[in-house]
Order: sequence, then structure tokens, then C-alpha cells
Amino acid sequence: MDKPAMDLLSLPDDFKLQILKKLDWKSLKDLKLVCRDLYFLIEQNVQSLDRPKVHTLSIGYDEIKVYRIGYSLMIDESIFLDAPTKRVEFNNDGEYENFLKSMDFTKIKVFSLYNVSKRGSIRIHKDLHSHEHYSSTCTVFAKLPKGKSRFETFFTIILTNKKLVIPYNCDLLRIQSLRRLGIFEGNKTSLVIKKIIMDILTGNPKLEYKSARTDNSKPLYIQITNQLFKLGLLNPENACVRKGFKLYFGGISKFDVLKQEFYRKFFGKIKFRDDLVVKDNGEGYSIMNSMACSKCDTEHKNFLFYSKSCGSLHIGFH
Repeated sequence: MDKPAMDLLSLPDDFKLQILKKLDWKSLKDLKLVCRDLYFLIEQNVQSLDRPKVHTLSIGYDEIKVYRIGYSLMIDESIFLDAPTKRVEFNNDGEYENFLKSMDFTKIKVFSLYNVSKRGSIRIHKDLHSHEHYSSTCTVFAKLPKGKSRFETFFTIILTNKKLVIPYNCDLLRIQSLRRLGIFEGNKTSLVIKKIIMDILTGNPKLEYKSARTDNSKPLYIQITNQLFKLGLLNPENACVRKGFKLYFGGISKFDVLKQEFYRKFFGKIKFRDDLVVKDNGEGYSIMNSMACSKCDTEHKNFLFYSKSCGSLHIGFH
């Protein structure tokens, strides 16, 4: 005699979840309409189920709330195809939070923040192709309002040999998390940029930076390297285990004597055994310090190079 078919609704929740995890999002949405029990089971465990994967995400906001989102979904992860961009507008924070629950944000390649009232923006782009000397790169570009019709731009590239991700999942995109990031405070855009870069470099967006306040008298690149030092990420004793990385800053019109002196002292704090090699020929300025390491049989190197003609600053730690 044949055994009776097992009814999904009669199974314990743990077994139901094992089945639900094998279903695509369209099927899950249909199942939510079957009965109250399945609706609440899917809602309570939605982050562990197969939700649509977001490829690009743009958040439009002002000093009070998130107004809208533009997003595209990943069609084929292996070749990075994505669907056309969709746009969703929200009447309140609850609608925005519900939208977050329905999507998977772990594969974001392009993330943008746009202030709809002040027209400032921050864009983070996870590059799909590796650099010649680095396996992973990420670009951060910001357009900062200066007065009614003027803007200041900020541009940096993070290059490293560890896997970089844009570390903002569903929880870290919630209103409370965005408020902690500082996006609703119009005068703290520089602090938001610094936090984003540190989040990408450390891979830990929940890290609290006790001394992360923005000193507007100092350029962002100095604030960022200072923060790396305070977190102990540039400690020479850790050189054997850390993944090498370089920061490229563009649009730097001048690198004056005060900045040169600052970085000479800065590199002096983290130097290896050998003395610093400093060069200044009028067209460029550089600092180099290296050491052949007997422990890991490699060359550790800290360097800085400023190009006057390109207006670019390269700072690396290996």
C-alpha cells in the first residue's frame, strides 16, 4: 500500500524551511498567499530565503527621510548581467523597511547615496576586473555641494589583495543604521565618506570609530590615513599577515610643505628598520620605506607619491 503524501502544512517549521530554501522568490511570494502560517513563517525567515539579488542600488533622501530607491537586479551572477533599473518611492519609513526585507543586498556592485534637497551624492563602485598588481578594487566618488551652485568633488580608488565588498546588507540599510552613518545630517558628508571608506577597508561596518569625527581643516586623505593608524592597521609588526593595499586620491591641486611634513612624520611612525627615502623634484614628491623580511621572505613597503601634473596622490602599505 502506498504511503500517503506528506502535506507541507503538517510538517514542523524546521522541515518547512528546508523546503522553502529551495524555492525561488516568485514561488515564495505565491506561497505567502496560501495561508496565515506560511505567510508568517516566510516573513520571519525572509533573510535566509532566496530573495532577488540587487546589483545596483541608489538611495534618494533628504535631512528627514528616504524618499526613493533606484535598483537593478542581478540576472546572471557569473557574467554580471543585470535587469533594467526600477524605481520605488516611499510614503513613510515603514514602506522603505518592508522593501529592504524583500531583497538580497549581499551582491551589490554599485551603491549610491543622493541628497535630493542639496543635490550632493556619493557613489561606490566595486570594479569587476582586477588591477595589474591588485586582485580587488573599489572606487568612491563624491559630489559635495558648496553654496547654491558650486560643487566640490572627491575621488578615490581602493586597491588591495583581499576581497573587497560593499558591506551594506539589509540591516545596515535600515533607517536607524543610515542615521548612525550620518547621511541625514547635511553638514557631515565628509564624515559619511570617511566612514564608508573605512567600512570597505576593514570589512566591518559595525566598527565604532571613537575618533572618527571630521576635522574639516584637514583633507580627507589625511583623515583616512590617520584613522588607519589609530586602528592599528598600519602597525609594522602586522606587515606579514596584512593584505597589501593602496589608496589613490584624485583631484589634489597642491601638496604643500605642511602636508609633506605631516607625511614625513606619519611614515616615520610606521617605518620598518631602514630610513625613509624622500624625493622632491618640483614635479613630484615621494616617500619610500621598505624592508626585506626574513620571516615571510617578501619585501614590505610603505610608500607615498604625489604627481603635480596629474593632481594625484598614491599611498600604499605592503
